[in-house]
Amino acid sequence: MEAFRRQPPPRGTADPPYHGTVGRHAFRLRRLRTDTELAEFTAHYARYSGYSVEIEYLRLARVFATFDGPDLVGGFVLNVTPPFRTLTRIPQPARARCEMEVDETDTQEFTCAWLAPSLRRSWRSLLFWCHVLHQGGKAGRHSVIMGTEVPALRDFYHHSRPRPLYVGPVVVDGVEKTGWVYQTTLEKRYFGILRIVRNRLGRALRERLGLPARRPGPRTEGRMRMRVRAPLRMSAAGKAVLAQAADGGWALVTGASSGIGRAYAEALAALGVDLILTSDDAENLVRVAAALRAEHGVRAVAHPLDLADPSFVDKLPGLVDGRRVDVLVNSAGIGIKGPFTATDNAAYTDLVHLNMLAPALLTRTVLPSMLGRGRGAVIHIASVNALAPIGHSAVYSAGKAFLLSYATAVWHENRDSGVLFQTVLPGTTATPFQARSGSTRLPPWTLTPEVVATGSLATLGRDLVHVPGLINRTYRVVGAVLPLRTKTAAATAVMRRSLGV
Repeated sequence: MEAFRRQPPPRGTADPPYHGTVGRHAFRLRRLRTDTELAEFTAHYARYSGYSVEIEYLRLARVFATFDGPDLVGGFVLNVTPPFRTLTRIPQPARARCEMEVDETDTQEFTCAWLAPSLRRSWRSLLFWCHVLHQGGKAGRHSVIMGTEVPALRDFYHHSRPRPLYVGPVVVDGVEKTGWVYQTTLEKRYFGILRIVRNRLGRALRERLGLPARRPGPRTEGRMRMRVRAPLRMSAAGKAVLAQAADGGWALVTGASSGIGRAYAEALAALGVDLILTSDDAENLVRVAAALRAEHGVRAVAHPLDLADPSFVDKLPGLVDGRRVDVLVNSAGIGIKGPFTATDNAAYTDLVHLNMLAPALLTRTVLPSMLGRGRGAVIHIASVNALAPIGHSAVYSAGKAFLLSYATAVWHENRDSGVLFQTVLPGTTATPFQARSGSTRLPPWTLTPEVVATGSLATLGRDLVHVPGLINRTYRVVGAVLPLRTKTAAATAVMRRSLGV
């Protein structure tokens, strides 16, 4: 087998092709320029991906096609000319916010990547991504944006440790779907591609040797989804509550327009539970409710509501409206990061109302009926920040500590009632919350919202306090034995790094 090598460029060729030889097959990359070539790329892209791309867009971008012998077997598009196609799929006003966060002079768009299925687990997959990296480096742009509405490709992007720009509804080929838009650097994308290629080649080798496929690890997203979809992996109490909720009951989920709240809504809808959804983002909330109704056939009622406004208490009877609420998920929250004195009183007041007062009052509203039936579930989304005081996040971490203490106390009062309680302490999670709260860097152990939600439901009735992620669980154990000053200093150092200060 010959090594991947650079061939001498033909004379007069602006973009010399790269060739890799694997066995008897020549594998080469060529830039497409004519309308005939672009039309052929469009047809193959639609065939293998199921999506369409306009030739007008391709004319403005750099389009590369991969050939295996004479056959067109893959390709990708790099674009440095705004407006970026990935961002135009985002509805306003979220699109305007994302465009403000993207430096157009130092950003390239990576999109329309595809490879024939027969090659995705071969050595040629490695060569394909080498082509991608080489051409991306030649563009001279440090930042890369990419988007997808395919969960498998989203998981691929997570290997490059991206910064989430947007999570929510997107319009693709005239159809509204759930999409993710990320921003990363070329260097991070390089290491991410190496990791995913290593995994793919490992699977290919095991298949060639006739070995059984390796099962996903216990902390991977695929395994966590399997735990929710396979009821036998759940506790008996958790299965009973969710089965009751799916039989004429409702789940009330706050903060359901994006992030962890939306992930809970999708997981519960997949189990057949009808939903009452609240959020202050009315536009996205209505879209999420419509998407869940269409995809899962459940009832999903959208109630736009600002829980940071104290007057929401008067609206609680109308929110429940006589429905039997069997599951309450208190997910809505805001974060304030930075020096304590740099934030005004109004922002801290909203944080206290939303992160502390709203969960308590919502629980007080639905808990009596749960106690009367002897069955139900109350889930609070706190944070690992509850485990230590954190500088540059003083009020937020204190609020999460309140939520953990309050929820545990309420559980102890009602521990023999049949109602299940759970407090979730996620670490950094790839949601729009991070960008809004001021984080500029995401650590390697960043979770996805789906991992948090499915792991929580899988352990409902078994874990009073659920901490997803090995790093976060280790932090909980180590922090329990460290002196207060030490763990505060360590947590503050991590917070400062995430803020880039």
